[in-house]
Amino acid sequence: MAEPFIGEIRLFSFNFAPQYWSTCDGQTLSINQNNALFSLIGTTYGGNGTTNFMLPDFRGRTLLHANATYLEGKPGGAESVALSATSQLPAHTHALMANSLAGGTNVPQGDVLAAVADAGKTTYAPAKAAPAATMAAGALSPAGGSAGHNNMQPSLTINFCIALTGLWPSRS
Repeated sequence: MAEPFIGEIRLFSFNFAPQYWSTCDGQTLSINQNNALFSLIGTTYGGNGTTNFMLPDFRGRTLLHANATYLEGKPGGAESVALSATSQLPAHTHALMANSLAGGTNVPQGDVLAAVADAGKTTYAPAKAAPAATMAAGALSPAGGSAGHNNMQPSLTINFCIALTGLWPSRS
């Protein structure tokens, strides 16, 4: 394996960091003991910048190339999301369909709402009679909730490690 650049990140298929490497798990390092690495990444990933700095934390993250929208070292996203009916779901309605024919039974199972021919006696029509009329919006109560749902794309975990020592990367 060629000598890495200081701060280079590589993927390893085993579950430990090789000698002179560290896992990208957000750990805090001493500036005095890792001066070269600190001079390259500074406090991009955290730390106080006087006595310590932090390595990137890739646990539970998908990696993106930095740009004007996604700044280097700034995390984003979430593994799960709780939906808010007022801000994350588009406005919509559900029509409660009924049949305009006179009902023939008081049993709702397998039937649809129907016109009432004789109050209280025949409220439902056979389901085979296609619903033809839309009831008032207030006849159907809201459903759902704001419980979280999984937001992770299909993934495979692997060990990301950063080189603590190596060649100094010169700018091109």
